[in-house]
Amino acid sequence: MSLAISSQNPPEIMSPQMRATLSVFTADPTLMKLVEPFVDFKDEEIAWDKILKMKFNPQHKVIIEVAYGIWMDKQRLYFDLFKDIFKLEANIKTAILRALAFRWDLKL
Repeated sequence: MSLAISSQNPPEIMSPQMRATLSVFTADPTLMKLVEPFVDFKDEEIAWDKILKMKFNPQHKVIIEVAYGIWMDKQRLYFDLFKDIFKLEANIKTAILRALAFRWDLKL
């Protein structure tokens, strides 16, 4: 299944949790292609166990950790969000902030 979704405006029919997570993933189209097979859009499930076992470049690792934290409402113990997020490109940081707004149901 190909996902034609904009990181700026995910479909509103999804839960805030799924919209937020997908907006982080779609900020990097290459990463989205890698994780898309593990995202069940219909049932709104993500196979995190499979995604977290994959090998990613450093930027993708940070994006995955942020998306996981948004999905689970907590960060994994070893992940330092405020240290690692500074390494990301500006458009990714913007997508993360937008994702948090989706997740927390904030209107920006």
